[in-house]
Amino acid sequence: MNSINWTESAYADLTDLIDYFREQGEPDIGKMLVAKIHKATGTLRTFSHAGRAGLLKGTRELVIPHVPYFLVYQVQQDVVDVLRVMHTSKLWAGIIEED
Repeated sequence: MNSINWTESAYADLTDLIDYFREQGEPDIGKMLVAKIHKATGTLRTFSHAGRAGLLKGTRELVIPHVPYFLVYQVQQDVVDVLRVMHTSKLWAGIIEED
């Protein structure tokens, strides 16, 4: 079974998501989205290559079911590093390269 490591950038993405929906007066939506994102990472514990090949070499992308978000991650032996949590409307390749 793989372990999941959330990078600072990925954790900041989750925090930003929660803050955004809190500011919109919909804190429960933010909490629900984060719960779905965390649930989806459970798949990566067993099937680390469940996501599609990513835009950048060495990355993979896991689409979160029923929400407009996906994880950008890397697999190193038995560790899955979640690099970012991205909205599907964003062009993310440049964001990852800047980190």
